[in-house]
Amino acid sequence: VPGSLAYDPVSGNSSISCNISYGVGHSLCFILRSNLLYTPQSVDTLSFPKPVILPNTIRGYNVDFPRRSSYTGEYSEGDIIHFDAINVGDDTDLISVFFGLPGTPKTYECKFVTFVYDVNGTRSLR
Repeated sequence: VPGSLAYDPVSGNSSISCNISYGVGHSLCFILRSNLLYTPQSVDTLSFPKPVILPNTIRGYNVDFPRRSSYTGEYSEGDIIHFDAINVGDDTDLISVFFGLPGTPKTYECKFVTFVYDVNGTRSLR
């Protein structure tokens, strides 16, 4: 993982920075390995925000169509839809979108999830 290490010879302390990889969870803690030695588990924690589908943003095949709270497809399968989400990262290979009736398991899966941008530069999922 890219990062940096800064050592203060006066105090003997080191300051470490790193770019975290993709992850999920809450109250994740750290350990540090130096050669063959490991630190005890950290007291500091890291939490990732949950992904959120923003309300009232679904729309049809054109990303510039008006956002709304519901959409009626044109076909029984294969419609292209767009909606807005936050906290999803930048790698669509790590994103899966499922759908189904409210209150039931979401067993249908959207295929070919991609990011698209509308005329204002707002990023959406397709």
